[in-house]
Amino acid sequence: MVELDPDWGVIGLGIALQGPALRALEPLGVLDEVFERGYPYSELELYSGTGELLGVRPMPRLLGPDRPASCGIMRPALRSLLAAKLAALEVPVRLGVTVDALEDSAGGIEVAFSDGSSGRYDAVVGADGAFSRVRTFLFGDAGRPEFQGQLVWRALVPRGGVERLAAIYGARNTTGFNPVSRDEMYVFLVQNTPERVRLERDAVHAPPPHQASGASIALEDADLLAEAIAGSASVCETFARFVRRRWPRCRAVVEQSIAIGELQKRGQQTNAEAIARLTAATSALLAEDPRAAAPLG
Repeated sequence: MVELDPDWGVIGLGIALQGPALRALEPLGVLDEVFERGYPYSELELYSGTGELLGVRPMPRLLGPDRPASCGIMRPALRSLLAAKLAALEVPVRLGVTVDALEDSAGGIEVAFSDGSSGRYDAVVGADGAFSRVRTFLFGDAGRPEFQGQLVWRALVPRGGVERLAAIYGARNTTGFNPVSRDEMYVFLVQNTPERVRLERDAVHAPPPHQASGASIALEDADLLAEAIAGSASVCETFARFVRRRWPRCRAVVEQSIAIGELQKRGQQTNAEAIARLTAATSALLAEDPRAAAPLG
């Protein structure tokens, strides 16, 4: 594993690990520590822009009735847990290094690294974000992210008495809060704007974070790719099986998140029912076990 950041830091305040993310993390044996360092909850509160409570929606408990449905956690805390797991498994990690070039050959993939070293590998996985350098090597500018007309701002504040994720739907914008530890939560605001603004070292979501599902499907990707590798006879077979399983699920999350954003930009209160239907459809899709819904074959 190579990581560009020499300090292996992490950008962002907190993250909501919903059911699919928790399910993907469970085989690693870190969930108890995630719940201890974060703030688990199993319900979502919905409010109107005037503060009226519209309802409290139970979230699916994918790990069983006795386990939380979701957990907010600070990103540095989650990163430290996963880094410790890597160390325990003796996975080599090289910091301050990135990929400078890739060349696919009959004998494998030749990789040139930024520190002057090189290597040959059976497969290369680019987990390098929305503006992936690895993807650019392979596909050029095709598939680059496009600004969708919304920004999401977050601020870390004391948790107070907040005990679960909450969303407040105004006439034009959404706000809300998510507890991420015993003492902290972040407040978020979804702003509709035609101008793309990016601050220094600001985190970028792809897709829009309306379903809080980007991390969920990314963690599922890692889990299911490992399973595909273990059960396949060749690299080509591995990735063909992986794409068949993952493509419909990931596409649905992206398309429905973008669709929710379009409805929000037109006026949330007017389109509240349509937004609720899309949200429910994505939640139902993600509640399915990806192994049962699309078995390898």
